[in-house]
Amino acid sequence: MGTTESQGAERSENPSNKGLIAYFAGNPVAANLVMLVGIVGGLATGLQLAVQNYPDIDLRSIRVTVRSPGSSAQEVEQDINRRVEQSVIGLPGVERVVATATEDIGRIDVEVATFADSGTVLRDVQNAVDSIENFPPLNAERPEVELHRLDIEVMTLAVSSSLAGEDKLRRAAEQVRSELLELPSISQVRLLGTRDREISIELSEEELRRNGLSIAQVANTVQRVSLNLRNIFLS
Repeated sequence: MGTTESQGAERSENPSNKGLIAYFAGNPVAANLVMLVGIVGGLATGLQLAVQNYPDIDLRSIRVTVRSPGSSAQEVEQDINRRVEQSVIGLPGVERVVATATEDIGRIDVEVATFADSGTVLRDVQNAVDSIENFPPLNAERPEVELHRLDIEVMTLAVSSSLAGEDKLRRAAEQVRSELLELPSISQVRLLGTRDREISIELSEEELRRNGLSIAQVANTVQRVSLNLRNIFLS
């Protein structure tokens, strides 16, 4: 009996039979060292992490935009959207093509496949659109092909005055926008709260009767000679 009890006591006191928690409970210095190493390592790793307030989000989508002033939605669908769709469907890396036709503008969204390179697919789509024969139509502008990005509003600036009118405020806001766009870190600035500029034509009934004209004739003449152009330069 004495021999059996002594062997059991030796086994219970053998360090190899103790667990990890029991070992650290009996060695507080080792436990503190392990904790200190973990804290220092965590701080060092955390300081090296890259932090972005507004991270870049790849929407994996390419947008083709073609403006066609004066065209109906049906004309945009037939003359623009369908031709672009036929040229990009089947390209490597293209998963799906969705087209939207409205008055004056056509938009074609090309979704990039999961493992495809967005830059390569963008170049392929650009080359496919450029190779379409007799495109764009005569009344349409050059196609705009770009990666569809997520726009995140970072800051809002207000231009206000109790003395200046709407036109002066708009000019001041446009000046601020131009100066902001000159900064290398700013890519887009939009104006909000302003009305589109328009030209008002006032007609005299007496002059219309004298010249034998009607309001409809004047309106048709103005519409016929008016031009809706973008990105024009006058010299």
